[in-house]
Amino acid sequence: MPLKYRIALNMRKCSGFERYAVFDIGTDHSFAHALFTSLLGTEDVAETDIVQMDFVEEHNGLPLSLKVKSCSVDDLALNCRTITKEIFKHWVLDARV
Repeated sequence: MPLKYRIALNMRKCSGFERYAVFDIGTDHSFAHALFTSLLGTEDVAETDIVQMDFVEEHNGLPLSLKVKSCSVDDLALNCRTITKEIFKHWVLDARV
């Protein structure tokens, strides 16, 4: 079974972080890593962050967080746009070539 990659969005609540959205990126590690690296935010994460993004690798249904970034709500909006645009280009436009 191939590895799958996801970008998970987590928001801090009083009780800790809770995942509220996940982007399925696919099975191409190079693409997924490049996409996560291009996103706005900092890898200096803290428990006081409002929003965190996890770069997750899944193997046989078991998730492994590879990297975490913290970002502002404004950065998150731009990141969601970037993720959607890049997935579209990779899945739809690159498939035509």
